[in-house]
Amino acid sequence: MQRRFALSKPPKTTTQVRVMPRGEIIKKKLPADLPQTKLLFITYEAAEVPSQRPKGMNPMQYGAHKDHNSVIGEANTQLQETAAQYPYAYRITTDDSIAYYQDHGYKYLFFNSSFYTFIAGEYIGYNPNRGTLYPESVDAYIRDLTTNDKYVFNFVGERDTYKYRVMVEMLLKKIAKQF
Repeated sequence: MQRRFALSKPPKTTTQVRVMPRGEIIKKKLPADLPQTKLLFITYEAAEVPSQRPKGMNPMQYGAHKDHNSVIGEANTQLQETAAQYPYAYRITTDDSIAYYQDHGYKYLFFNSSFYTFIAGEYIGYNPNRGTLYPESVDAYIRDLTTNDKYVFNFVGERDTYKYRVMVEMLLKKIAKQF
């Protein structure tokens, strides 16, 4: 089977919002039609971070928010390198083009449950009462863009969500096992 790959610049339009059904969570199984469909991988983008910590924001949370921009270059490089091993059709793009590519035949999205939290500077593992960041596990999954079903194939620590190499390798192992 010939692999088709595309690395693209997203359309520079307003992010389209779609009302999606709730979807099911399917654990330890990938979609049966994954080999015949197209998958989107999403790159990290820089977040707007104020030069000074906002009054009332915990210093640890602010520091982690600032760290986002310093690690996304390596994360996106890891994504490009390891996604090249993905055996089926895929595209690497940015978040604002998901709806566009869904309209052009892409059915699945490679994702993790804390992708947006780092961009926003909010963390699942942040406890404002204690003022600390602590490790939290987050799901790594394939999301069906038509049904919103999530096929959870593994989990990572929240601070590991920038390690695309680890997550894509987890996906490749699951593919080798299931298909």
